[in-house]
Amino acid sequence: MPLDDGEYDCVVTDVARGDDGVVVIDIAIASGDAKGNVVRLRSSMPDEPVHWLGMPGRLKVVDGTPSFRLDSA
Repeated sequence: MPLDDGEYDCVVTDVARGDDGVVVIDIAIASGDAKGNVVRLRSSMPDEPVHWLGMPGRLKVVDGTPSFRLDSA
């Protein structure tokens, strides 16, 4: 189910490198109507950011396209 445009509180639940070499980041929506949904993002970053596991962040969806940022410490 695609997410509606908007901003979502979320938590990083998994980070791994896929078979194609692309980093896959799973994030769980932590609040609102979409709470519990898991979104899988793919990134061409060179390293797996395993230190992101369990970290909170914000998922922003604009015209159906998601972008993610970690919350500032």
